[in-house]
Amino acid sequence: MPRCEQRLRRYWPSLEIRASPDSATSEGIAKATAAKPPAVTQSQAVETAKGSKSHPTQPKVDEPTASVSQSVAETIATKDPQQLLVEENEVRTKLQGLESQILETIAARKEAEKEIRRHIESEAKLRTEAATRRDQEEQLRKQARRLNALRKKNKHG
Repeated sequence: MPRCEQRLRRYWPSLEIRASPDSATSEGIAKATAAKPPAVTQSQAVETAKGSKSHPTQPKVDEPTASVSQSVAETIATKDPQQLLVEENEVRTKLQGLESQILETIAARKEAEKEIRRHIESEAKLRTEAATRRDQEEQLRKQARRLNALRKKNKHG
């Protein structure tokens, strides 16, 4: 599907794109023909008359939302109330399970962050102690060199 068709479908999902034999398809250009626009509701007409920026050719509700609402309405109409209550209970149970998993994950992450902080702090402490130890060893080496130099002087002198 060409890029322009993808863009058109993104902004106008109800747009029907088809190529006719007498159109410019022989030159590689597809002719876009709009499907029958949805009927303008009275509220949309009033909004348009008031100067609203809504386009009467586009439905007020997004396509996915409308289709989900329609499928939910169809489901409700076809199932009995008892079955709907059972399904609602199952959904609520799943939701509670997911919420508890999220809370457990948050707690585990916080604990892991604390452990990481403790580890970083202990590494920093070890580095500081090692640097102090190296400085002390260097000072002891310097003292030992001075003592050896003094002993050599005293021996020769």
